[in-house]
Amino acid sequence: QSINFISAGKYYTLTGLEDVDTIYIQPKKFLPVPNDIYEVISIFNKSTSLLASYTTHTRPLVATSDHNGTNKQVDNQVSNTVSDVYVSRNYKGNSSIELQRHFWIKIGETLYKADTKAQIRKAFPTKSKGEIDNYINANNINLLVESNVISLVEFMMER
Repeated sequence: QSINFISAGKYYTLTGLEDVDTIYIQPKKFLPVPNDIYEVISIFNKSTSLLASYTTHTRPLVATSDHNGTNKQVDNQVSNTVSDVYVSRNYKGNSSIELQRHFWIKIGETLYKADTKAQIRKAFPTKSKGEIDNYINANNINLLVESNVISLVEFMMER
């Protein structure tokens, strides 16, 4: 992960992150950690915060057919019809790229991935599995939704 930016029409990559404490881009705050950059989602106290990292995932485009012919496209993409010669062949542009967000809980200097219930339990070993599962089920917690993860971490931090 890196931060790239454009200045005076030239592309740059932010380097020397070992000397940087915090990066601010508009209202967002980022923390450089060795080999990665994390977005700060929420700070709960001096030692605990919720962070996010981003990865990309390629998905193959699906062939769709209508009265005009067959083509491959993303739902919101408008393109010309291609002949069925290309439907079975791999060619450039045969996939779309999706950005995926992963949550992390930072406790002290330790980072715990927080994408699943098991990963969250590992970050808070003092809470029982039943306690965590009951809270998740009772509050319909979706671990992909930022506000849900924040409320779950707040619950986990209660004594």
